[in-house]
Amino acid sequence: VYRITHPMHSLECYIGRTVVPLPERLAQHLSDAKSKSGESDQKLHAAMRFRNYEGFEIEEVGVAYSKCELVRLEHDMIIEHDSIKNGWNKVLPNPDNCIEDEVEKGSQYTIDGEVYTADSLSELCRKAGVSRTTVNFYRLKDQSIEEAVSSARVAKSKPERVYVVHRQRYKT
Repeated sequence: VYRITHPMHSLECYIGRTVVPLPERLAQHLSDAKSKSGESDQKLHAAMRFRNYEGFEIEEVGVAYSKCELVRLEHDMIIEHDSIKNGWNKVLPNPDNCIEDEVEKGSQYTIDGEVYTADSLSELCRKAGVSRTTVNFYRLKDQSIEEAVSSARVAKSKPERVYVVHRQRYKT
């Protein structure tokens, strides 16, 4: 579990989880903030754009030895740092809905006729262009990994609806 901070925003931070080296994870966030400029609704990406992508620091704040332990630790750290209300996190992960990652190094999956090789569920989701959270939503409905990724693709392809309530925009 890691924390991203910026010296100009001493009270704000972002808490996340990763299995890749921290400098690589920070580089991924910066790349996403640049490539999804205007598209990304992540508060962290908005902060990165505001600060011209410079000065952000990443540090390890906890270690876990299973996926569900990692989700629990991220959950607890987000609460401890109050990083939803006073930081750049948007959602609190639900550790009660955790499914241990069944993807082993070098696993192959055929999804909608395409073959993917991945070392983790996160990598599979990135390659398939879907959200890991959405895939886990379908996994909790007892779908296989292939079915869940396919369902996530279908969900992503549906037209997005936007609702405005008291000037706040909500997407479905």
